[in-house]
Amino acid sequence: MQHRAGHETTARLRGVLTRLAMDRAALGASMAQTARGRDDLLQRVAREVDEVVLPRRIELVSGAGPAGVLVACNRRLTAWHGAAPLADDPSVDEADPDAAARAHADRIRALADRSGAVTLRLAGRALAPGTGGASCSARSLLRAGQSVGQERRIGVFRDRIGDKAIAMIGRMTPGGAPLADGPDETRARLAMLDEALTRTRGPTERVERAGPSCAALALAPDLQAIVARDGQSRLLAAIPQDRLQEVLDAWHAIFGTSDT
Repeated sequence: MQHRAGHETTARLRGVLTRLAMDRAALGASMAQTARGRDDLLQRVAREVDEVVLPRRIELVSGAGPAGVLVACNRRLTAWHGAAPLADDPSVDEADPDAAARAHADRIRALADRSGAVTLRLAGRALAPGTGGASCSARSLLRAGQSVGQERRIGVFRDRIGDKAIAMIGRMTPGGAPLADGPDETRARLAMLDEALTRTRGPTERVERAGPSCAALALAPDLQAIVARDGQSRLLAAIPQDRLQEVLDAWHAIFGTSDT
């Protein structure tokens, strides 16, 4: 196949054909991948799941030994072996695949935190592929993992500036409980600012696709409003002028950038 840059499907198909052309020993070696860190593990699991059609098992092995077995079928993560089924978790709604995706992402991240480097190995056909609301697509798994990461970063930022803020409002990802802290009058002014910015920026989807951002806007004499966003999480805080630089330094320490 001729190389044509920029076509993701063609590039993936070329990679599959290249693997099929390998001899058995080289193919077996290529199927073992080592992930380092929670984001790397999540992406590698999602990539493997997305390539599976017939029921297959994917072994996860850490330096301490076997860490679990995933089952994938029809480009979906359908079950875990060596862990309680998600369907047995009362916090997972059987009718909500997104809830399953978040739970799977939480498990993968927790495994990476416990084990450090984790190796993925294809382990043959699965006899019980698993079905129902406890399954999720590879795309949903990645999206859920991204939301978990975004909520964690914004949450760290919120905790870091809590003692400097007069009031805070916001929401940590869709479906999360709204944040409201501080005097009613100041929170109302923050809410008005948030509404005005949302109207100015256009549809929510456009804002949610943007990278993390933090802006400082004048709210009142000697009072600044911090507007922080990361994916679908957002936080607005009223900060005294003389504490502004501390807040921006906290953002830079967590996210690395700021817009002022």
